[in-house]
Amino acid sequence: MKEQIENLKEAVDDGLSAARMAEDLTDKNLTLEDKIRNLQVQIEDLEVFISFFFLFFFFPSFFFSFLSFSFSFLILFFFFFFFQALRELNEELEQGHLETEKQLQDEIDYQSTLLINQVFFLSFFFFSLFFISSFILLIFLSRLVRLTQLKN
Repeated sequence: MKEQIENLKEAVDDGLSAARMAEDLTDKNLTLEDKIRNLQVQIEDLEVFISFFFLFFFFPSFFFSFLSFSFSFLILFFFFFFFQALRELNEELEQGHLETEKQLQDEIDYQSTLLINQVFFLSFFFFSLFFISSFILLIFLSRLVRLTQLKN
């Protein structure tokens, strides 16, 4: 009887820890999503900055001289690769986010399965406890009836 109660306590503790882990993973997922949004905003800000830089430095120098045009071409070439690197970084961040989200979802599914199993075992133990207590009550009542019959 004490062993079953200990088993029930362990099952409840396991279920609570699985629920806490699911909450922690959800919080971690939300934090990662916020970080990705912040990084995307930073990328957009950099793209705007580079666009303004390109407008103010490339076009005026185009009209002044061939050297300025060559310099502007180098700047354009640099910014092309810079934009390319930003796009690749954005794609890597998005891919990493998707992988992390999939891993977190898998972990939540696994913890949910564990929680369902613990609830099943807990209900089984409660049913067993009810059955045993009913059986003990039946024995007690039968002995009580027998004692009253013996006294009469």
